[in-house]
Order: sequence, then structure tokens, then C-alpha cells
Amino acid sequence: MNNNRVSLLRFFGAASIAAGVIAAGVIAAGCQNAPVKQSARPGGPPAVATDGHFDFARAVPTTQPAQDDSPATADVLAQKAATYAKDIGPLLPAHDPKLDGPAVAQAIDPDGLRLMADASPPPAPTPAGKPTPAPAPSANQATAVLASAANPVREPQLAGQFDPTDSLARRLAEHVHDDPQDLAGQLDYQLLQMLQGQSIPQLPALSALSPEDREVVSALCDGLSNFRDAVRSDNNMLLSRKVRPLLEMADRLRNQAELSIPTVALCKRVDGFGVYEPIEGQRFAAGVEQPVIVYCEVENFASQLTEQQLWQTKLKQQVVLYTEQSGLEVWREKESKPVVDLSRNRRHDFFVVQMIRLPASLTIGQYLLKVSVEDLTVNRIAENTVGIEIVAE
Repeated sequence: MNNNRVSLLRFFGAASIAAGVIAAGVIAAGCQNAPVKQSARPGGPPAVATDGHFDFARAVPTTQPAQDDSPATADVLAQKAATYAKDIGPLLPAHDPKLDGPAVAQAIDPDGLRLMADASPPPAPTPAGKPTPAPAPSANQATAVLASAANPVREPQLAGQFDPTDSLARRLAEHVHDDPQDLAGQLDYQLLQMLQGQSIPQLPALSALSPEDREVVSALCDGLSNFRDAVRSDNNMLLSRKVRPLLEMADRLRNQAELSIPTVALCKRVDGFGVYEPIEGQRFAAGVEQPVIVYCEVENFASQLTEQQLWQTKLKQQVVLYTEQSGLEVWREKESKPVVDLSRNRRHDFFVVQMIRLPASLTIGQYLLKVSVEDLTVNRIAENTVGIEIVAE
């Protein structure tokens, strides 16, 4: 039991000396320009009681320095720490090198204390019989030690590595050379050329793409270049003028999309795009010829600018009637003439109307009327169907 008490006493004594040394560095760093007042504490009996127990409340030095109102320096504070270590030393029963104060302190922060010890100048010689004061760490050293303890250095965590522009351009150029039909790679290369101030699209680089892909990339490059040139020339222009290059790009891309017929209706009357009167129920009497207007709305049609600076749209329509169950063709409208439209402004909505006459020879039953529209400008065809019924009178 006594051995355990002695070991505990040695450990806490050594820890107290280490705490005193570290406290000296903290006070030296934070109180260089502030006056420090030491309150004298009355002396008392030794910390070790008569029964051999260690009293932490009474473990204070019996000799206290006088109160001093002058500004404290690092040397004075270090001297006070050394005095504190000297006074508490006799209270330890015996000296054990394994539990020596500096050893314990270095175990707590070996790198920091070693840095302070190495950077401190050697102590000045003192008269014989007087203890040699411990070297006091400078304010900068103590601050560095405390900062390193509070904010340990960590390796930076980078989200990714970015190549310089010339390296990126070389890498994209090599990719385009190795795979010239890669649409995404061709687009990346063209955009990088634009960022470097080059004129785009660079058509020789796009020559390996299919005609459709080449037109898509060219339309994107032209639209972005025209938009940037417009806002660079006048950033205060109206929004309608700013977005005009982008709208023109959208129209150009729309021409590359598939031709479609979203709406087909059999009507009594048509006044314009989206303005028509449909035949209710799509029912017709058998044995009677029925005049009907076929109304079709067309999307993604192509328009070309003529020499007269007019936008030309050229479509052709065909109507065929099939039986619903067997799918046999029972009637076909005669081939109609192409529909040619000329406009000073590019059209975004387009519809086709055609007057047909359902023959009186149709028998009672269900039929499908298939409408086909061909875009003669780009040779594309779209189809849609509408169901009709022939009933008895």
C-alpha cells in the first residue's frame, strides 16, 4: 500500500512540474504587454500529512514571492516556475528518473518541448550555491507550440487535380484525333477553342462526324458565339435582342429533330392554326359521299432562306383509309400538290389542310384514316392516324 502511495506521489509531483513549465510558456505568450499581479498566499504545513497521505489542497510552495506590480517578462515568469519546482521538490519522498518532470512533460508533448529547449539560449552562469534558472521559452516559441497543439497540421484534401489549359487542349486534341466520331469529345474541343479566343465551329475538325451530328455541333457553336459577341458589344441591349441568337439556335436545332404530326382532326371548318371545328364522334353515314377537311399540325419542319430573303417551307400530304381489323387499304386520296409557304419571318407553327371526299362505297364498320406528311426540304416523313366509323343512315 505504501509503495502505491509513493508511486502516486511521484507521478503527480512530476506532472505538477510539467504543468508549471507549460504554464510558463502560455503566460509568456499571452502576457507580454500586460502587467501581472501575484497574490501572496500564506505559507502552511507541508502537503504530506502525518499519516502519509498526500494533500493536494496544501501542495503549495511555502515560500511565495512578494507582490510586484511591474510588468512581467518571460524571464521573470520562467524564474517563478523554476522556484515553484524547487519548492515542491523536497515534498517528494524520493527521486525516480523514470518519473522525472521533464520526462513526463516530454511524454505529454515531446516535439513541442524539444523545440522550445533547442531554440532557447543556454542559461547564464550563476553564482555557486544558487539554483540555475530554467531557460524561459520566448513568446513566439510558446505561441507556436500552443497553436500547433490547438490546430494540428493536416494534409489538404483536394477535390480533384486540374490540368493547365495547354495540357487540357492537348489532351482533348489527342482524344479527337483518336476518336473523331465522338460527339461529346468534339463538342468539348470546340468549346475550349472558343474559351481560348478561337473562331468556332472549326469545320475541318468536325468533318469525321455524321451530317446530323455535325449540324448539331455547328448550331451550338454558332449560337454561343453569336450570343457572346452580342453581349460583348452592348451588354445593355434589350433582352429580346440578347436572346435572339439563342432562339435562332433553337430553330436551327429544331430542324434537326424528327418531323412529327401531333394533331390530326377531321373538321367542318378551319380558320387558322389551332382554330377549327371538328366533326363530333367522327361518324359518317354509309352510302353517301362525305366531304371532310383533314387538319394537321406539323412540328420540327425545316425552313430555308431563299435568294429573295424569304423563309420557304415545303410539305406534301397523303391520306389513306384502312380497315381497323384487317388493316387492308380500301381507299386512297389522289396525290396532292406540295404545299409551299413563303414568309419574311421564320415560322414556328405550321398546319396543313386538305379537302377529301370519303366515297359512298364504304361499308358499315370501323376504319383508320392515316395521314402522312413529307418534308420535301430535308426528305423526312411523319405519320398519324385518326379513327372513323361508317354507320347506317
